[in-house]
Amino acid sequence: MHVHFFQDAEELIKVVPGLTDGYYHKGFALYHLDDYAGAAHSFQQALNLNPGDRVLRQGFWDAVTLLSQHRRDDTPVVGAPTRTKSVAPTLAWLHDQKLASREQAGGQKPK
Repeated sequence: MHVHFFQDAEELIKVVPGLTDGYYHKGFALYHLDDYAGAAHSFQQALNLNPGDRVLRQGFWDAVTLLSQHRRDDTPVVGAPTRTKSVAPTLAWLHDQKLASREQAGGQKPK
């Protein structure tokens, strides 16, 4: 499922590179594929376009936190078998909040 989100995000970035949504969804997908370095990079690219976005900033720091935890534990970063429970729900909650605010603003929920 997240592989498809990643592919859709890559396509969106190609079509509209100046839109933060593509980078956000790419970061979200990579985060859930346990590629925390890739996720942090995607969130950082989005933050370069919109530095004040708290959801992007939280996603970036969640990914960096998990990346540093996996490196300290000598656990492989990509495809790591475990995830810290205290950080992962934060990004999921922020993702839900971002979708809800878009729906309230008249936008559509991404499929």
